[in-house]
Amino acid sequence: MLAGDAPQTFNEIQVAIGLLDVFNEENTNYDPKKLERYILELKKKMKNHSLEFEIKETESKEFAIEKSKELVRLNELFDKDILIGLQSENEYNGKEVWDVLLSLGLKWGGDGDLFHWNNNSDYATDQHFSVWTSTEPGYFLPEQVKKGKMNPTNLVFGFSIPRSADPINIYRVLVNSIKYCQTRLGGQIINRNGEPFNEQLELIQLSQLIKSMSDNGIIPGSDNSLMLY
Repeated sequence: MLAGDAPQTFNEIQVAIGLLDVFNEENTNYDPKKLERYILELKKKMKNHSLEFEIKETESKEFAIEKSKELVRLNELFDKDILIGLQSENEYNGKEVWDVLLSLGLKWGGDGDLFHWNNNSDYATDQHFSVWTSTEPGYFLPEQVKKGKMNPTNLVFGFSIPRSADPINIYRVLVNSIKYCQTRLGGQIINRNGEPFNEQLELIQLSQLIKSMSDNGIIPGSDNSLMLY
């Protein structure tokens, strides 16, 4: 066989079944027969295409199911993000918001017409953090800002912790960035629950989460973490 875009031939292929997608995370009844049906279907497709490979299971169905349960547990436990808002009692001037965010060195566009601090390395996710708003439509269109039709009542700074290249230091930069916006725009810095932001408390909670992730073999920004989250 020839592998597409590969420089050499091969005589084995490996097929993986994504259990996190196959099973409902709320359903704890993982039935090995469901996996068996996937294998039978694979054999049928191979026969239809005149392929005569021997199928070998690299691990038992029962072991695969237990691993899947553990992945679901870890996903639910550590799929967390940092969300910090700058809230105004009225509306911010959209043009001023645009200027302030550009002054921070953030780049507009790319992923969802938001502002991003982009990650130019090959490690972790593509953005260190992003900025959006809960004001409709939730993102920034330059033509609407220019016409004075986009004047948000808040800014939301955030990033995914398990997908982050360096959660602690990025958190610190994010906090300094939102403080800069506050000096230019005014408003109150709030947490995800709309309560006054406690910088030190959130840092402690973030540090504890990262340690717990590490204790479970999950390193923020790693390939395994990106696959799981």
